[in-house]
Amino acid sequence: MTSFSIAIPSSILSVEPDLLFKTIRIHQVIRYCSIFRVYKIVVYRDPFTNLSEHFEYVVLFSKIDRFIKTPPYLRKKLVPLDDDLKYVGVLPPLRLLIYSVSKKGIIGEKRLGVIVENDCVDIGLNKCFKITDYNNCSYSDELITVEIVSLDPPLVKCIDDNIYRGPVLEYSNSFSSAIDVLKRESDLLIATSRRGVVPKTSDLLKLSGFNKITLFFGSPHYGLYEIAERENIVLENVFDYVWNTIPRQGVKTVRTEEALISTLAILNIIV
Repeated sequence: MTSFSIAIPSSILSVEPDLLFKTIRIHQVIRYCSIFRVYKIVVYRDPFTNLSEHFEYVVLFSKIDRFIKTPPYLRKKLVPLDDDLKYVGVLPPLRLLIYSVSKKGIIGEKRLGVIVENDCVDIGLNKCFKITDYNNCSYSDELITVEIVSLDPPLVKCIDDNIYRGPVLEYSNSFSSAIDVLKRESDLLIATSRRGVVPKTSDLLKLSGFNKITLFFGSPHYGLYEIAERENIVLENVFDYVWNTIPRQGVKTVRTEEALISTLAILNIIV
């Protein structure tokens, strides 16, 4: 199955007037990516955004991302109170498949949990579940995926299922560094631009032969050609394709997250 990563500028938040609208926009990006099982989001600094602004946007991205990608039944335990999370209550739930669990637990149910003792995990059921195979467990962050083995006594086992937990969030201090990192990780790089070529059906069908595809998007004020030019980059020299995925657009400008979901919807059908 083809895996998608995307790169977007942190400056997509620059046009939002306050914390409420910034919160909503970050949620839209993460949710749209989650719908299409995007593996990774890289938030890069475009050359028209200074470092202090970029870091401010990155911090907010991280906080909102941590909140909405933490299972609802573990948020009180894992996400501290923060003024930047003031408006998360207005956000629609992310509702990843792994979050759809019962209230009381069912034998065989898969849940995310957090280790609270050496061989004990909190899976949101108001009691500690002992891990039967703790020494064989592997996890890359504070959350671990388990399957309920017994409710009384409370027992779980670790599972290595490839369960989708939302996109991984990473950051880059420049457009060029984002390209360098993602070029090493991807089989194909696609830039999106209104000035790009409209892909033919034959072009789209070729994508099914690639395992890892990365899509780059521009900012609210500057497209990828302007961003690349400022960093002395020729798009056609570093990207495999420069595509216009919304031809005949009926509005003057397309927002980054709108271009994102439109492009992913097209590619999702093909690959």
